[in-house]
Amino acid sequence: NPDSLMTDILLNGRRVDGRRPNEHRLLRAQLGTQPQADGSALLEHGNSRLLATVHGPAQARAADLSPEEDCVLRVLYNKPPFASMTERRRRGRGDRKQDETALLIEEALGGVVLKQLYRRSQIEIRVLQSDGSELSAAINAVSLALMDAGVAMRGHLAAVTVGYCDQAPLVDLNSYEQSAGLPSLTVACVGQRVLHASVGARLHSQQLDPLLACASRACACVANQLGQDVKAHLLAACCFQSAA
Repeated sequence: NPDSLMTDILLNGRRVDGRRPNEHRLLRAQLGTQPQADGSALLEHGNSRLLATVHGPAQARAADLSPEEDCVLRVLYNKPPFASMTERRRRGRGDRKQDETALLIEEALGGVVLKQLYRRSQIEIRVLQSDGSELSAAINAVSLALMDAGVAMRGHLAAVTVGYCDQAPLVDLNSYEQSAGLPSLTVACVGQRVLHASVGARLHSQQLDPLLACASRACACVANQLGQDVKAHLLAACCFQSAA
């Protein structure tokens, strides 16, 4: 029953996890958690935990580059079967969805990484596990890991997944809301500029503009919140070097 489902998701102005429609889950990040990688970030996003590692830039094989390409961005996305709180999937189907998610992350990164500085180079990114709002959380984790690796970018890429329920935009969908099949949109921005947008479920044309506006505001909040963690990491690194 769709009406019953909407009531479950949004009851008396509150969502199933107690948040208001425009409220984010807790975001917390640690940079430089994997010494063996060139850059890394551990992102806690509500009940989700994502680890992104960057290996490179390194010399790419000629076979991996087409004549017009300056740089190869290869994303390896891995979500173990036990990582999801709301779904259990067969390995084959999961692998195909992981490949699709990796391609979407590559697309988002393509507009922010200054590829011309890394000619004939390859940047490998691994996202090890995720749960809920997976694409936006993965983009955020990867953006932080690239910063930690010192990869030149046009700015801080921040992403959020928004949805529509009972005529109200919902910010930062949890896994229950996503599994309900709400009309949803994942947006990645640098400042006010939208660099990536992908529809997660069927979206009516009249819902697009309010969702885009909601997502742009939410991306600014995500960038500000995670930017505080980046500043704390840089400050700690500076203090360590001064002490040494």
